Amino acid sequence: MKTKKTQKNTKEIQPTIDNMDVDTNSPVTAATEVQSNGQSASTSADTAPSSSSSAQTTITGRKSSSEVWLYATKSDDGQLATCKLCNYTCTSSSHSTSTIRYHLIRKHKKHNFLLNTTASSSTNKIKISEHLKKELHELCYNAVITDSRTFNDFRKEGMLAIFDRLMPGYTPPHRNQIASKLKILNNYHHKLLKQELQEVEQLGLTFDFWTSRCSISFLCITGHWFQDDFTYISKIIDFSYFNERHTGINISSLLTNRLTALNINDKVVSITCDGAENMSSACRTLDENIHKIWCCAHRLHLVITNGLGFWFKENKNKNNNEASSSSTTMTTTRITTADVTPISNDGFFNTNWPDELNEDGSEAAADMHGSTTNDEDEENSSSEDLEELNHSIENEDFDQTEDHSLIDDNWSMDVEDHINPIEVLVLIINLLKKCRAIATTIKRSTIISEFFRKEQALLKINKTITIDCKTRWNSTFFLIDSMIRCKAILLKLFNEKHSLSLRREHIDKLTTIELLTENWNTVSSLRLVLNPFYLATTMLSGKNYPSVGLAFHAIQKLKHFCSKEDTYQDEIKQCKKLLLVKINHYFFNDLEQVEHLQYHSYFDPAAHLSLTEIEKQQNERHIKYLILNDVYPRKSSTTDVTRTASSSITLSTSSTRVNDQSNQSVSNNDSKSSTYGDFIAACGNDGQILGESNKEKSKRISLHEEFKYFKTAVQEFNLKNEPSTTSATRFWQMHYTKLPILSHLAKIHLSAPGTSVPSESAFSTSAYTARKERARLSPENLSYSVFLKDKIVRKK
Repeated sequence: MKTKKTQKNTKEIQPTIDNMDVDTNSPVTAATEVQSNGQSASTSADTAPSSSSSAQTTITGRKSSSEVWLYATKSDDGQLATCKLCNYTCTSSSHSTSTIRYHLIRKHKKHNFLLNTTASSSTNKIKISEHLKKELHELCYNAVITDSRTFNDFRKEGMLAIFDRLMPGYTPPHRNQIASKLKILNNYHHKLLKQELQEVEQLGLTFDFWTSRCSISFLCITGHWFQDDFTYISKIIDFSYFNERHTGINISSLLTNRLTALNINDKVVSITCDGAENMSSACRTLDENIHKIWCCAHRLHLVITNGLGFWFKENKNKNNNEASSSSTTMTTTRITTADVTPISNDGFFNTNWPDELNEDGSEAAADMHGSTTNDEDEENSSSEDLEELNHSIENEDFDQTEDHSLIDDNWSMDVEDHINPIEVLVLIINLLKKCRAIATTIKRSTIISEFFRKEQALLKINKTITIDCKTRWNSTFFLIDSMIRCKAILLKLFNEKHSLSLRREHIDKLTTIELLTENWNTVSSLRLVLNPFYLATTMLSGKNYPSVGLAFHAIQKLKHFCSKEDTYQDEIKQCKKLLLVKINHYFFNDLEQVEHLQYHSYFDPAAHLSLTEIEKQQNERHIKYLILNDVYPRKSSTTDVTRTASSSITLSTSSTRVNDQSNQSVSNNDSKSSTYGDFIAACGNDGQILGESNKEKSKRISLHEEFKYFKTAVQEFNLKNEPSTTSATRFWQMHYTKLPILSHLAKIHLSAPGTSVPSESAFSTSAYTARKERARLSPENLSYSVFLKDKIVRKK
């Protein structure tokens, strides 16, 4: 009985083994065929112990369908496998047969269990050369850095399908490979940067802090310098996370370490940053000879937000007499968060739109006819809305302005928000509250949003109304500008609000925030006054050209614009006066800053349009002091003196050449209006270009001749060229061979940026790179990505 059962099991096993797919061309098959002569003996000797069936079932319910289990048994928990031939035990976690299969092949010569992978790999996989694979890998690395892609982007199913279609046989790098490569590339480009900076004589820096979504602080340092041919270079020289307190000593210590690592400690001429006290303290600690220049864009931000009260709040603690007595004065005291009081009695701007509309519109229709709501309930609801306005609007800032909120820096500091404003400021404050309420309402209400989109498509208006934020004054300008551009849509919305399927309380809210005729007049006046400031900010917000001269010129033009009384509208006059007070306070009351700006901007032809004769004479005396005392020694003075002598002899010839080059540069200018042209038009072009008449004698003839040539060249250049973002580099590229002494100082002084925009630009990149979809990105990898993007994109 027992014998018959064994024979039956043997018959079941034999066909199963014989029916296995075996590659007849493989070495394993050949080895199996060699042993086929003694197959009967081997089979009889190694026949597996009897089993109830050819496929066991484990206690977990998983069917053991592999042929391996004919010679092995699995434990009840499915974690161990025991060989039936020798009682060898090994792990089989997750029902794996790899280990026991290898044991049967190695110890018991069960070669039929070898996986037939040779044939499949040779037929299904196309091999590519190592050189091509390396080249494709490099392209993937660059794409991750340049496009701020996630590290596993190329291993996603859709991307793999594209790669398989375009390049069969190629597998993109794994996320771990990319992370390792970033570190290697970061070290490589840091070495290249260090070598490049060794050839630089002097440079200007900007630095600023940024905080990520994960509340991790990063410090960005950018370097700016000129090459020998006056090509302007602007690069990120360090981007790293900062996990200490933001004190002046800690910042100064980190800056010193970074500059020392790059061997440029003694090459820094200026540092441009915002006016935070810790920043100023850090600059003073570094070196007293380094010029600390306030970011002019940041100061313009303070001029406008504090001058026009964009974020002022009325002080309820002051009585009416105090308010009236101080209505003609403005405080400049910095107020902490604890001193801020809520906006009073402005709750009617609340923009909560709960349970807006049933799908069939029945609720809205009922409310419009007053059939389901009594007056008492409406009054209570309105009083609650009054109390909730300020909290609702203020908390919308970050939600409504995602792009600006990603940049968490110091620009909200020193913004005044606690004052007893004068009449014109009250009008501006109330107007902005209405505008912000309208922007929030359009976003929150589905019905109004749909109405707005349809009207935009009908009128072909691409402008969208978005709420502003405290850290960027131009976001308020965009809000005001969008209100004007969408005026026709807004007027139609307010006029037809009763025909929309809105609840009665929502219609009441629209009525409350509706802009009246005097409101529209104020909006137009604000846009007129702010437009020159917006264009000036745009003009200064570049990082690939020297901006300190443009900054000085723009500030002077804005001051002149605010001083002119060329309009009969009282609102515009009052706004200009308020802004003029703040311009003098933030720019011209700080004599040290004015002096630094004058010294650095003197070498920009655009600045000569605003410099007075006295200021030019002061700058020339300062330049002579620097040269005679050899404050900034040059590398090859002998060659320069020879060149200077030859240039002084051929001054008349050079002047003719200046005319030719200027005419050529005029023809090369863009035919379309430039930002500078729009800026001058907005300020009101007086058509005045100040000429040069004073010619101070120098102890050195060569310097005297250079000043003479420089004045003539600047005059003729400005007569024939409209100032632009490239005017400084174009001028010196034409004349640096004729002005070796002055050109050396020009490289040093013009390398100082007028704004810290280069650092802010890096923060825009880092904010996108560390977006919420990449929450797992480590601080190190974020630092590598931002630093490398600046280098790889520039190399292209």
